[in-house]
Amino acid sequence: MASIHAGRGELDEAMRLYRESLEIQDRLGDFWGRAATLAMIGQISVHRGDIATGVSMLREAVPTLARMRSSDVEAVMRMLGSVRAAVGEEKFAAAWREVTGEGAIPEWVPEPANISEA
Repeated sequence: MASIHAGRGELDEAMRLYRESLEIQDRLGDFWGRAATLAMIGQISVHRGDIATGVSMLREAVPTLARMRSSDVEAVMRMLGSVRAAVGEEKFAAAWREVTGEGAIPEWVPEPANISEA
C-alpha cells in the first residue's frame, strides 16, 4: 500500500504506512523487511527534501543487508550515490556529517561519476 501511495505522490500517507510497517517488522524481527523499508523511507525523505533523514535511513539499511549477504545492499549503496549526485557533494557531505559525525564520506558510497544502473 505504501508503494502505491508513493507512486501517486501521496508521500505523507506512504511515509505513515512505511513507519507502521517498520514497527511491525521490528516486533517480528524481520531484518530484511526492516532494511528494505528503511531504504524506502530514505528515498521518500530525500524526495521530500529531508536529505539528512534520507541518508540516515539508507545508511542504516546497508549493514543489515551486508550481514545477510543480500544483493540488495548494492542497490541501496547506489541509492546513496544517486542522492550524492542529485544534491551535490557539499550538501551530501553536510548530511553525512550530521548523520554520522564523520567528516569523510567512506569509499563504499559511490561517487556520482561511478554510479551504474547494473
